[in-house]
Order: sequence, then C-alpha cells, then structure tokens
Amino acid sequence: MKRMNSKCSICGRQSSSDNPVFNNICFECLLSKEPNLIFIPSKIDVKICSLCNAVFIQNNWTQPLPSINSAIEVFLNYIINNKIKVKNPLKLINVDVTSIDHSTSEVHVKLKLTLSYGFSQVVIYRDVVLILKRSLCNSCFRKRAKVYEAIIQIRSSKPKNLETLRTKMNNLFKHLPRSVVDDIVEVKDVRDGIDLYVTSKEAARYIASKFSHYYLAKVIETHKVIGRDRRGKRKSRITLSVRIPDIDVRDIVEFQGKPAIVKRITGNSIILKVLDSDEEVKVSNKDYWDKGIVKKIKELAIREAQVLTVKPDGEVMLMDLETYEVYNVTLTTPIKVKKGDVVKVLIYGGKVYVLP
Repeated sequence: MKRMNSKCSICGRQSSSDNPVFNNICFECLLSKEPNLIFIPSKIDVKICSLCNAVFIQNNWTQPLPSINSAIEVFLNYIINNKIKVKNPLKLINVDVTSIDHSTSEVHVKLKLTLSYGFSQVVIYRDVVLILKRSLCNSCFRKRAKVYEAIIQIRSSKPKNLETLRTKMNNLFKHLPRSVVDDIVEVKDVRDGIDLYVTSKEAARYIASKFSHYYLAKVIETHKVIGRDRRGKRKSRITLSVRIPDIDVRDIVEFQGKPAIVKRITGNSIILKVLDSDEEVKVSNKDYWDKGIVKKIKELAIREAQVLTVKPDGEVMLMDLETYEVYNVTLTTPIKVKKGDVVKVLIYGGKVYVLP
C-alpha cells in the first residue's frame, strides 16, 4: 500500500496502475530518461517470394507458404521472438498484435507489449512498418530457369509399366512435404520409366529415400561434374537410379522355395507370411536385392475348392471344384474353415496351400 502511494522523484506524480513508481521513479520518467530500455525496429524490410510466398528470415528462405498473409504472420512471429529487446528493470511478459493494415508495398502493424516494472504490470503500444520486397526464392528461381542439381530415374523391374510407376509416384508425393515436391522442376515420361528433375540434391536424396521406404526400391547414386562456380569450385549433378521391384502387398511370392504372401512393405523392408506356417518373415531392402531370396511367382495355379471334412488337428479334406480332385491339407492356425466352405487354394511345387 505504501508502494502504491509513493511519488516519482523526478515528476512528483503518485504511483498509478498505468504509471507505477518503482525505486522512486515512475514508468514514464524511466522511459524518458532511458528510451533504449525497449527496442523495437520501427521499419523492417520483408523479402517474400512472388511465386510461393516463402519469406526470407536470417539469411534463409522458409518453406513455401499458402498466402502472403501467412508469410507476414511468420515474419511477425520472428520479430516478436527475436527483434524485441527489453532491458532491466523492465521485463517483457507478452506481445500481442492488435491490428494489421495492408497496402500494396507496406504493412502497418500495431503491437501491444505487456511489461513488468517492479511489482506492477504496464501496457504500451508500438507501431512497426513492414516494407514488402517481392522477389524469387532460390527454389522458384531455379524452377523458372529449369536449373536442377539432380535427376531421379524411376524404373520398374517390370518393363513398360508406366501407369503403375506413375500411380506409385503420385501416392508417394502425398507423403512428402510441399517444400520437397515444389523442388521438382520437371517430370518426364521416358521409354522405360519416369525421370524427375530436382532443384536440390538434398531434396532428390530425400525423395529417393522415400521410394526405398515405401516401395523397397533400390537406389544407386552417381555423380557428374558439370563445371565450376565463380570461386573455381567444381559443380556436380547427381543421378539417382530408383529401381522399384514388381511386388505389391497381397502378392504371392517365393521365399526360400516356399510360397508366401506379401503382408506389408515399409521401413525399407518387406514382411512376408509363409503359407504353410504361422511365421512372418522380415526381409531387408539389402537382402531382397543382394541375396534374391524373394522372387515373384510368374504363373500362379489358384483354384477354388470345397471343404469336405475338418479334423480337430487342423487337417481338412478339400475337393477341387474344377477337376474334382481331392486334397488333404493341414491348415495353419489363423485360417478357420468349416465343412461346406469354398476356399481358394494354391498349387505350387506339387503341394496344395489354402490361401487366407
């Protein structure tokens, strides 16, 4: 209570909620005496990409943004977190944007600063003018000029399968950040696949790694020197050969001489369910390509059969509905059938397997 009734030693005013006194000096006299206690730039140049609305902050372009308003919002957050400086005895508690007024080349922003001064809080307002500078970010400049640092050659182990490749590529793009997809300068259909021209090596390697992750693709990287930059340093372009196997989820393949169903392809590996057991097998990308232990079965003999009898130990008697041949098969645990059911069977290597 005594503190609220204290007077400023400079102006003689009593302490109040909007002009508190601390250490015998009121807030207003403190700022008059030491204006540099609060620093906020009054005018700031903001560089925004004309095509993708990326904003230039701390010598780097952000990822593409949906609108110029989004770019201004990102830049204002940067100002609030990095450009407002408050010194003792003041402490910054909070900053709010109270108004934004746009014009063609400027944005007028009013900021509300909540400060701590001694045992009180005080609010002040400051105006900031953003000078908009439109230019092209590095990525958009390279795209417009069709400058690229990398080529991704997407190929299938099954020749002339362009539609499947294109479907897989488009599905993959849904999992990529927009900034990475925007780095693709051009997409070309070629005789045996699809070529992607990418502005940066980093983005190209990231895209190739995702083909490996989702589709078990084999990736081989090669380099080619294309010249020197202004400092004499060699400039190179990389080519990433991405070979996608002709295998998809639910395909029947051969694993170490036995038929198996592809359950999942993820995390640079393929998960198989061996048909004559409960076993699930994980095969790595490297083992798939280097050891050749998983092979696509080219011709599948799949037929329908009716269940004639089911024994408690899992042995069933089946009748082929095409040839009327009778088979005795021992089921794996996950497969449940009853008398009269019609099931699909695979005949492979002289053995009959009931498909799940």
